[in-house]
Amino acid sequence: MRRIISAMAVALLLSSFTLMANDNPRVDQKVENAFKKEFAGAEYVHWEKLNDAFQATFNFMGQRLIAYFSEDGDLLSTTRFIYSNQLPYKVVRELQEKYSSAEVNPSVLEAVYDSETVYFITVKDGHKEYLLKANSSGSISVANKKRLN
Repeated sequence: MRRIISAMAVALLLSSFTLMANDNPRVDQKVENAFKKEFAGAEYVHWEKLNDAFQATFNFMGQRLIAYFSEDGDLLSTTRFIYSNQLPYKVVRELQEKYSSAEVNPSVLEAVYDSETVYFITVKDGHKEYLLKANSSGSISVANKKRLN
């Protein structure tokens, strides 16, 4: 399940979700009820169907969030964009050690699933761009890399 959610977050960050999305799908009542219970007071809710999950994009408590629900109404994951200066100290320290010469994108995707928080960070180093996955304890791995022209 973690790999599925992690892959969903990476795919979102790489903007491929819109290719698979079914805009304005019919949302099952149990999914809608679960959403309303979890995010009471959410505004500007937009639903999309992604294979066997639903994606809700919405405003909640002054932030733009994305939540993923199973077809059974189980909350799978939530994501939001944060600034790189909001990363946990251990992640910042590890970035400074491993990618000191790289340019860190100020926009970071934070994903929460299975009570774990991970961060997807884009860095550019010379002619390479890396999508890094970090957890709150500071462990960083390369989720994707590409060569820039």
